[in-house]
Amino acid sequence: GSTEATFNLHFLPSELNGATEGDLDVFDKHVAGSIVDDHGRSNYNALNHWVGLVNLELGYVASSSGFGVKYFTLGNSILGNNHIWDTLAMSTDWTNAANWQGGVPDDSADYVTIPARAAFYPILPVASVTIGFMNIQPGGELTGGTGDTLILHGSSNAWENFGTFNAGTSTVIFTNAAATMTDPTNFYNVTIADGANVTLGTGLFMGIAGTLSLSSTGVLNGDAHSNTVEFNGSSAQTIPSGSRAHYNSLVFSGTGGKTNSGTIYLSGDFENNCSGSVIAGNFVWSLENFEFDKEDIKGTYPTIFNNLTVNSNIGLSLSGSVNNTVTDTLAFTSGTITTNANRLIIGSACNAGTVVGAGAGKYVYGNLRRYVPDASAPTVVYNIGDSANYTPVTVAFAGTTAGCGYLDVSTAVSQPS
Repeated sequence: GSTEATFNLHFLPSELNGATEGDLDVFDKHVAGSIVDDHGRSNYNALNHWVGLVNLELGYVASSSGFGVKYFTLGNSILGNNHIWDTLAMSTDWTNAANWQGGVPDDSADYVTIPARAAFYPILPVASVTIGFMNIQPGGELTGGTGDTLILHGSSNAWENFGTFNAGTSTVIFTNAAATMTDPTNFYNVTIADGANVTLGTGLFMGIAGTLSLSSTGVLNGDAHSNTVEFNGSSAQTIPSGSRAHYNSLVFSGTGGKTNSGTIYLSGDFENNCSGSVIAGNFVWSLENFEFDKEDIKGTYPTIFNNLTVNSNIGLSLSGSVNNTVTDTLAFTSGTITTNANRLIIGSACNAGTVVGAGAGKYVYGNLRRYVPDASAPTVVYNIGDSANYTPVTVAFAGTTAGCGYLDVSTAVSQPS
């Protein structure tokens, strides 16, 4: 490992030359290239008049190439709470002050920038790191290690990733009631702390390979803009649901099973590309004001919903290559379901399922399968129509049905085989 230096630079008040004693940082100037770095400060003593800096790599302070390579001095901070990873960083060590302009970030108000074209890029330390804001610039890179934690206290644009975030098995925690994040990022764990509210920006992609936790009172606000949350883990994942988890578009992928034990609210597309087991639970599609095409239920694997509610001003479309099932209740509040070449299945063997709220502008357009209950003279209604008209079909059985069978109906005319 490297040898790290700790030093305190003393001064006389008469030597300040107009600088403000309480605002002093440690600077150095690289003679080659005339580069000036503000390294911030780690300690300050007003009584004895010194400013200290810790964890500065010794090879950075005293270069092996000889004297006159760098000059150290004190001056008024030019960064405030800004901490910029130095493109001349000598290692990936987050805790090494020589790798930062503005000093090592460790405060809930700190604004951290990771620029491009650095010799080395930072790796989060094992201990948790507390900052305000993270900005990874185009070409910049940040790596999370094993079990590292990054705590963000910032509000608007608390997380901005224009570059690369290698999540590892790290956890990013949002704590602000007005936190927002922009730009695509694949995370491992994300925690929205109690009292925090995270709003996802337009066009954002949030990938979750581990766990998305809403704590006890945290809120995910994903349906205010067009964006996508994807659960893509290789191990089992529980999907946050209920009144504190609102999604625009939602994707299940990866080999790990996905479980929803509540009700998922979304206003965009749902895509199931998960090769593991999926317990979809209940889904509610709600109104959306920033898209005009039907919302898609798609993917390479079929989805079995317990209950599905359509309350969409633009309706739903089965646009994937598989059929989808609602085992219990399909409820219409607003909008139609267009099946295209696929089929919507209501119920399951020996379970007829239920359809409520169907009528004009609220029906299935395309191919519908309903299971027939084993009963005496049952009646099954097929709530179908075409692109403009609601034309339901009612099938009344005269005798007692048995065998847990089903009947298919279609809006399109087809010739019996």
